[in-house]
Amino acid sequence: MTIYKACDIRGKFGTELQVCHAEKLAAAVRLLKGPCPVLVGGDGRVSTPALKTALVEELVRSGCQVIDLGTVPTPLFYFARQKLEIQTGILVTASHNPPGDNGFKITLCPQPVTTAEMDWLARHMEIYLPPFA
Repeated sequence: MTIYKACDIRGKFGTELQVCHAEKLAAAVRLLKGPCPVLVGGDGRVSTPALKTALVEELVRSGCQVIDLGTVPTPLFYFARQKLEIQTGILVTASHNPPGDNGFKITLCPQPVTTAEMDWLARHMEIYLPPFA
């Protein structure tokens, strides 16, 4: 089963989804959007800090300005994006999935990521991901 869903990325942390996915997502977003401001937040899952740290470090390394909201619920993340007028955002969360899962909700324009954009991100992330043992 793939971690790449129609409009987000989700999977079991440590097996299906690893920290390198956060790094590769950041690199793919930078490739697609250029060095733009990126709003970042995360939920309260145990694996969120590791994923968010890797995501933020790669975004900053690649020239993006990161606005980190810290730990926030999904509605607050979307409200902040609208209020701050920042189009690109990544929320580390697996939404309604079990606590052992995690993932990313992604926005690249005023709306959440489209299926076509998600396909593009998935293809580019896989190019740079090392094979799993």
